[in-house]
Amino acid sequence: MKNLFSLVTLVFLVLTVLIGGSSSQALPANALLQFLAAILIGWAIAIKPSSDDPTCYPSLRWVWLASALLIVFQFLPMPPAFWTRLPGRDGVADGFVLLDVALPWQTISMSPWASLGSLTWLLPAAALYFAVRSPQGPDLRALARVIVTLACASLALGVMQRVTGALYLYRVTNYGLSVGFFANANHHATFLVCALLFWVILYVLPDKRRGLSDAVRSNLFYLIALYLTIGVILCGSLAGTILLVLALVFAAFLLKPQWLARRNIRLGLFAFLIAGAAGSVYIGMSTSGFILDTDMPGMSRTDFWRNGLSMVLMYFPFGSGLGTFQELYPQFENVDLVGRTYVNHAHNDYLELLIETGVSGGLLIAAFGAWLVMRIAILRREQTTTALHGLMGVLGLIALHSLVDYPLRTAAIAAVFGLTIALSSRPVDPPRSRRGGTAPSER
Repeated sequence: MKNLFSLVTLVFLVLTVLIGGSSSQALPANALLQFLAAILIGWAIAIKPSSDDPTCYPSLRWVWLASALLIVFQFLPMPPAFWTRLPGRDGVADGFVLLDVALPWQTISMSPWASLGSLTWLLPAAALYFAVRSPQGPDLRALARVIVTLACASLALGVMQRVTGALYLYRVTNYGLSVGFFANANHHATFLVCALLFWVILYVLPDKRRGLSDAVRSNLFYLIALYLTIGVILCGSLAGTILLVLALVFAAFLLKPQWLARRNIRLGLFAFLIAGAAGSVYIGMSTSGFILDTDMPGMSRTDFWRNGLSMVLMYFPFGSGLGTFQELYPQFENVDLVGRTYVNHAHNDYLELLIETGVSGGLLIAAFGAWLVMRIAILRREQTTTALHGLMGVLGLIALHSLVDYPLRTAAIAAVFGLTIALSSRPVDPPRSRRGGTAPSER
């Protein structure tokens, strides 16, 4: 049963990356992913953990509690006397008055169906989180191999896309760039950078069962690492290039962990990471990105964020409701600059979450940030395996990219994020006793 569940989980991961590369296209494919994700979640929850299983650590209680409260809050029904007093609801109330219709009860979300639809997009990530956390879920080595293999295949497709100008999987995409299985070159770059770190993690994991000599294994490692590095550059993504530089520095410390024993090097690494974050924000403010033409008025990230902050203030402290950004954003645009191109996201996942959920979204961000900091502190105190540090690096890179884009709105990236959280909150690899051996394995 364990092998079957593990295999199904890996197949689902492959399917998610293959057809979940867009945040708003391929709706039938994403609907299929969501349906399969619901089944996988049910299966994972139904698996009874053994009392002595070390992978069954306590969940991210505060993060899950904040998430549950946020979801319930979205669909909380309120009488007219309450919802008409909420910020930003004046236009809705005026519409009912103009139609001469009695004011009905309304939810906190200004569009509950949009909120429900937004939540379903999270199902693949949630499915992989629960599946990987399950006692019968796949281990880090298997997941890393699948992710790296998918990245290599996606990059091969991306190279052919650049050479031929064809073979793109989505109608709305970055034509002329390498996007692979994705619709957005930025997201493709993020996936390749994450795969690069997973490849480093796979390399540093001790494996007594390998059949390759150390020399062959080392050459293969550097060959694929170079392949993925060049692949990120081919994406033509400035944000992806910054993430790549950060990932390469991080990878160097994973390969040479003794460097971190020196205090000045640790301080230098911290300063470098801060500089990388600042660079990402600067790029986001100075360019509109890589899908939209920078010469198009009103289509820069600066415009998105300026209008987004206005939306936060308009709907604060309760937010407008999950999934409502695209519908409400036109109300905040300069009508003289409106053209045929529409804005689908705020190009900052944190800002968009604050717009749609207000204080509750801020609490969720704070809860996850607190867990991340505590997890890093525990790893530092216990001097845990290098592989776990690599997993935290994957989470950090995706979180950093979310400052200037919306990678977590894409099922494929969200899936990698979800399974990485699961891996980061359990032992890196299950004990050998679960695979037929007797001695525990420190991974």
